[in-house]
Amino acid sequence: IEGWIEEARQKVSDDNTSIILIGNKADLVSQRKVTHEQVMNLAKRFNVLYAETSAKDGSNVEQTIVTFAQSIYQKMSKTTDSSS
Repeated sequence: IEGWIEEARQKVSDDNTSIILIGNKADLVSQRKVTHEQVMNLAKRFNVLYAETSAKDGSNVEQTIVTFAQSIYQKMSKTTDSSS
């Protein structure tokens, strides 16, 4: 995952790019391979958003999309404000 985040940042030269780390299959708690603390530390280390979703039951999918869109909007607003 670290490599993917670094690769994404290298390919996009804009510092205002939003990245979100999504843990899918949140409904399969008993099969979890990574602890919540581990993934939160990773998200914090790379300064990315994090969300857990389940495509099976639809939990948190819509909220994750809304949160990501809000993050993009806020970063775009800051860029627009600073260039004015």
